[in-house]
Amino acid sequence: MGNRQQRRARTPDPAPTLGVVGGLMPRHDRDAVRLAMEQSLQDAPLPIGWEQLYTPKGQLYFIDHNTKSTTWNDPRIPDRRGQKQKVKPPKYKWDFYAKSQHLRARLRTLQADEGTVTISAHRDALLQDAYNLITNLDTQTLTGRLSIKYEGETGLDYGGMSRDWFLGLSREILESEEHKLFVRTGGLRSYDYRINPKATSEEYFEKYYFVGLVLGMAVYHGKLFHGYFVPSFYSQLMDRDLVVEDLRDYDDTVYKSVKHILENDGAEALDLTFSVTEKTADDKDVEIDLIEGGKNIAVTDQNKHDYAKAILKYYLGRTDKQMNAIKLGFRQFVPPEILKELFEPEELSLLIGGVQEIDIRDWEANTEYQGGLSELSPSVVWFWEIVKGMSQDELRQLLHFVTGTEKIPVGGFAHLHGSNGPQKFAVNRSLKTAGLPAAHSCFNRLDLPEYKDKEEMKRALLTAISETDGFDIE
Repeated sequence: MGNRQQRRARTPDPAPTLGVVGGLMPRHDRDAVRLAMEQSLQDAPLPIGWEQLYTPKGQLYFIDHNTKSTTWNDPRIPDRRGQKQKVKPPKYKWDFYAKSQHLRARLRTLQADEGTVTISAHRDALLQDAYNLITNLDTQTLTGRLSIKYEGETGLDYGGMSRDWFLGLSREILESEEHKLFVRTGGLRSYDYRINPKATSEEYFEKYYFVGLVLGMAVYHGKLFHGYFVPSFYSQLMDRDLVVEDLRDYDDTVYKSVKHILENDGAEALDLTFSVTEKTADDKDVEIDLIEGGKNIAVTDQNKHDYAKAILKYYLGRTDKQMNAIKLGFRQFVPPEILKELFEPEELSLLIGGVQEIDIRDWEANTEYQGGLSELSPSVVWFWEIVKGMSQDELRQLLHFVTGTEKIPVGGFAHLHGSNGPQKFAVNRSLKTAGLPAAHSCFNRLDLPEYKDKEEMKRALLTAISETDGFDIE
């Protein structure tokens, strides 16, 4: 600041005006100043809702997700009068990725989005640490830039540690044996999670509110959740009415039974009533009414649709209180009207959980090479041969090792993000000739030593991705 004040104090001095004719700076000086200013502005972050891409011919253009438009003009630089491009930039493509970016741009305009919130966490107490902090901070604070600090680790968070934190925290939320907030569903969706219907005490509702806050933060900050919920979860999050097909989320046998009744005549012959039979803790059968006096009301072709609604409410409505607590937390960050305007429930699943299967071809096509490497370098050829022989679990380990998350973002590998926005996966030549590869998750970069052969590289790579944990400064 002292230097700036000194320059201002000397402004009346005529010395700086040497070469100025008629009070105007010579054109070549003005151009130099303009170019310097533009270069400085180009190093600044893009405005909210903007991103930059290149055409197939290498021309830089800009996308404004706020107005769903494209332009050649850099929004950080004042418009240049009289300079117009003969060719229009690529048209704005309203696809799922664009919708997700448009959503986040709109969400950020609703919040202050200022400052940094530092979150200290112990790896062996992620859930409790996060609960204690997040439930005691207001929404405005939690929309600031996240900075994760793991106790006992020296790493600095430029994006990679935040991705890792969300992944680890969400895994604890879904899989914690101590809290049992969610359970895996059965049947075809055995890997999906649904709300635990037995988690009904008052303290559970506070925890489900916290779950909603974490989900809302993940969408707001563009982070991904570990695992996926059953489809009806996303419908309820968006206030969509549940349908018979959603019974699959509870029990595929129940779904098939109800579907058969609805699609065929002769419901009376099945001898059903508006009731269900459940097992008690001591393994005794108990009949439960679906509606008042239900055990005395027969199911007929005339009332079978009412029966289906009653079944749906009984099986999926038993967790309404927990779901309402989740929605209350989630909506601190994401208004439901915006979600309903932009997405279908299955798209919300992708927005929160990312892409499930890792596409190696997409990964390879969106990888950059540094340190003198190219796609033809022996090290690079070996690397992709090793990667193509990995299982999906090993691929997720590798992705997590390098980027801080095992999830692929909306739009695929082309839309990986680093510390300053979009940052593709990169393979860099390390100065080492042995040892384990190193990863820089803030830049999505893998540093590969110059191994003597592919087998040595494979052993080192598999060791690194399976045994390395935590973030440190080299």
